[in-house]
Amino acid sequence: MIASKDIQIGALMRAYSTTPKSVTTMVDSITITIENLQKVGINDAQIGVWADQNNPAADCGETHDAMCAKLASHPGAHIHKTTNGDLFVSTLNEGIQEQADRGLTHSLILSWEAVSYVDASLINSIKQAVSRGALAVGVALPEIAEFVCKGAIMNTLALWDIEALLKVGGFDPHDTKPRYADHYAGSNAGVGEFIPLIKLAECHHRPILAVIKPTSQQEMIQVPEDRRELQRKKLESKQRRIDGMLREIGKTPEDLLATIIPGYPC
Repeated sequence: MIASKDIQIGALMRAYSTTPKSVTTMVDSITITIENLQKVGINDAQIGVWADQNNPAADCGETHDAMCAKLASHPGAHIHKTTNGDLFVSTLNEGIQEQADRGLTHSLILSWEAVSYVDASLINSIKQAVSRGALAVGVALPEIAEFVCKGAIMNTLALWDIEALLKVGGFDPHDTKPRYADHYAGSNAGVGEFIPLIKLAECHHRPILAVIKPTSQQEMIQVPEDRRELQRKKLESKQRRIDGMLREIGKTPEDLLATIIPGYPC
């Protein structure tokens, strides 16, 4: 078990802009997110810019420099650029390693749209779960609760024990984003956060996931129309991809449920 005072949480987000005209919106949204996280005591933020030039779905090439310029006055902001790798696995694993190198114990991975659910009460609930033995905490946001409550943790908003995650290899290559723009109809990728979760449960021979629900929501950051459409496609195909990924790795829905710590039903 880990005492609350020993829990050092840093945030980890991914950013990319497929066109130059969307760079300002992305950078401003990440900046607002960082400032909101600071209000609840999370002062370290790792931002991974997905800039693989060989992938047509990746960044247009301008986001990293714009992010560095905008966040120059934020000492807790750390930016890395993934130039050879994917969004779902490589960018996160590189960010987790940088957080580990700075001595952080836990990574709160989130999409910037989800920051409206992050308040002091949620952070306290997360820390309590860690102090009770959770190595991962899935936050069951309303739009994904049906999946997270069954053990399908999602990096829309989730906390990970960094050391434990690295010991099982981080996020798994099975979940690598394909090299085409719209993968949601053609692959299982984008739901594989539960692969290291199952590995952690098997490695520690016990349930290791706490599932909690947010108790409030602050004012939301404005989400552009094209990003809302992307989210719609993701949600529509989520269950199909979860089922497909479980079959791909030889696991079942029961294996996911078995990762949840007793006392943390939704």
